[in-house]
Amino acid sequence: MGYKVKIRKNETQEVKEIHFNLNWYKGGFWWSQNGNMGCDCNRSMSFNDDGSDEGCSDGKYDVVSIILDKDNIDVTGTVKNLNHGDV
Repeated sequence: MGYKVKIRKNETQEVKEIHFNLNWYKGGFWWSQNGNMGCDCNRSMSFNDDGSDEGCSDGKYDVVSIILDKDNIDVTGTVKNLNHGDV
């Protein structure tokens, strides 16, 4: 069990789906907004096939969706301020 995250590289509009073999839990909301996955450097490492880090920035990568493996539940709308510029 785990979840799938679609990440978009805003410069090219390319979207990739990355599977995380981790349990989604209450902390997952914080992790997506303010934790490691809230930062472009970590989003870029997940996005890039070679795991390379493009450095810290804001807004180069957006999370398009977060789908839980269990029952295919979309939790994207429950995470506030998921991307930079969200109100």
